[in-house]
Amino acid sequence: MIQHNQFPQKAPRNAGFSVIELLIAITIISVLMAFVFPVLQHARERGRQIQCLNNMRQIGVALRLYQNDHKGKYPQGAVDATHNWQNALADPALGGFYMPAGMLGTDGSGKPKFKTSLLCPTMVKRSDFLAYGEYWGYSLNMPRVDISYNAGGAPWNMIQYQGSDLDEIYPESSQAAVLTDGNFNQFWDGDWDAFTSTAWYIWAVIPIHNDGVNVLFLDGHVDFKKVVSAQDKAQFNYLWHHNIPSTLGNPW
Repeated sequence: MIQHNQFPQKAPRNAGFSVIELLIAITIISVLMAFVFPVLQHARERGRQIQCLNNMRQIGVALRLYQNDHKGKYPQGAVDATHNWQNALADPALGGFYMPAGMLGTDGSGKPKFKTSLLCPTMVKRSDFLAYGEYWGYSLNMPRVDISYNAGGAPWNMIQYQGSDLDEIYPESSQAAVLTDGNFNQFWDGDWDAFTSTAWYIWAVIPIHNDGVNVLFLDGHVDFKKVVSAQDKAQFNYLWHHNIPSTLGNPW
């Protein structure tokens, strides 16, 4: 009778992961997340930027309709603290499209929420834009928009522009910025750089949508502008300030 060699049976291999394998898997996942998370954040902010752009486009349509019925003038940005068209969105004491804390409601959990949909969604999502009780929001180019009403006084002192059609004052309407998100800088101190601030109430433009801001132009179109490099900032300053008549020495 032939006998076969008897070999010991191998113990079945544990189907689970070893500690080392688990650590390797966790490390790989962490590395992948480090690459993927910024991309997801960028894509999410891109979606907010597009929604914000659509909001600004609607504001632009409303402004152009008003112009057609009022001899080319925008609604006066600031008559006084209680009579101005931006009152629902802005703190008139600061002259820009800010959302005062007092104008915020609360949701069921007691957290603040905005009372209007025509706001930049990035403001709602990013709490780091809260400063001095104000949220970063849409900013009106008051020197350009209100010149039809205020040209006879400082800082313009050019009575010939009083009551004029904005499209006549700024024939290059596609290059005349009237609204932006990410705030702006007033020039009452002779400062025509929208990226510097000389006082706490004079805000500078910041790139709230990844690396740029949305801009509404006098002709009604809206565009996204990068504001990172020196060249980007120079172009924004040109769009924001150029052809605004002033005795303060506007370089544009």
